[in-house]
Amino acid sequence: MNDKKITERTIKNNKKETMQKRIFLLYVPGTIAIVFAIAYIMTQNMTFLWLFGLFSFITIFGIDGNSKVCENCHKWGSVNWTLEKGKEQVQEIITENAFGKRQKTYKKTKYNNKIGICKCCKHKTIKETKQRI
Repeated sequence: MNDKKITERTIKNNKKETMQKRIFLLYVPGTIAIVFAIAYIMTQNMTFLWLFGLFSFITIFGIDGNSKVCENCHKWGSVNWTLEKGKEQVQEIITENAFGKRQKTYKKTKYNNKIGICKCCKHKTIKETKQRI
């Protein structure tokens, strides 16, 4: 896909917005969740446990949004990830024991492609993942 032209001013504003959302959805709730977890362990009060759960949920939402940041325009939450089935690769391993008998074992590895397309600038990102079967 063709990338759209994005000005430096837009990139600067996107970086600023991304940093604000990262602070408010990742760092602050994560720190508060850790404080409530420590307070719950010390006092065994269920109120702290509920607050820990709430702030942990907000932190997980922030982690999810952080994984959708475009590398080109730095816009928060603008990348849509899709999974494309890849190829399977079989590796044959021959082992020989002390008596000279040979054994064959097979290792299967599956390579999948995660394709991310930005809504804002149409930038395409491909990440290859490896999975043993």
